[in-house]
Amino acid sequence: MNRNKLTIKDLVVIGVFVVIYFICMFAVGMMGVVPILYLVYPAACALIGGPIVMLFMAKVNKPFGLLIFGMIGPCIMFLFGHTFVVPLLSLLFCLLAEGIRRIGNYQSGSFTMLSYAIFSLCPCNSLLQMLLLKERYMEFVIKRNGRELRKCH
Repeated sequence: MNRNKLTIKDLVVIGVFVVIYFICMFAVGMMGVVPILYLVYPAACALIGGPIVMLFMAKVNKPFGLLIFGMIGPCIMFLFGHTFVVPLLSLLFCLLAEGIRRIGNYQSGSFTMLSYAIFSLCPCNSLLQMLLLKERYMEFVIKRNGRELRKCH
């Protein structure tokens, strides 16, 4: 059996860590109720999610584990109406992070930390879609939040 391939056990571990990560990111995301704190969300995600993702990377130190872990959330966000910017940029950041882990042979602590630094840019994608596709994002927000927001726009 090849030790560098993901097994069913690894996929289960990925699923468990994705659920834990989602719960923490949802809790952190609740601070977005206060509009100005929405800008702090990516940094708070990086701080709160750091121990979870680092533990995940220590547990699943095989190729493409981080890529699968990192792409589940953005794909779900896209399915729920966010723009294509979210999964596209997440794919870019996850591939870069995965490449850095590969350079460290999935064992190096410093390469793992650098990999997480790149991976932690993924929550910025929800902000970047506002900059890159403003009109489409505003349509999404208006559709999601109703008529009250139209008065402000």
